[in-house]
Amino acid sequence: QLPIHVLMLMLTDMPTFSEAEIQRLALIAEHSIFEPIRQVFMVAQAQGQIRYVKPNLLAGFFLSIIDGINYASALPEASSKDVMASEMVSVLLDGLQTL
Repeated sequence: QLPIHVLMLMLTDMPTFSEAEIQRLALIAEHSIFEPIRQVFMVAQAQGQIRYVKPNLLAGFFLSIIDGINYASALPEASSKDVMASEMVSVLLDGLQTL
């Protein structure tokens, strides 16, 4: 299955849909994609595993990283998507500073 480019869908495709279609797709995306990711961050915050940042912002940030992996995977000499995902999770959790 081809990847869903969430940002592309939201910025270029959805404005061409009817208002009813936009509302329906937004609700589906909210419940099936955005909310589960947001909940993971909320649980991690509640357990003291990560510092507080607005969960909506973290979920959107995470989805933009996934879109970036889809783009980067098509570049010459790209690592596998699994390797890139692992690296991006590390960046998210540990930052960019050297350890």
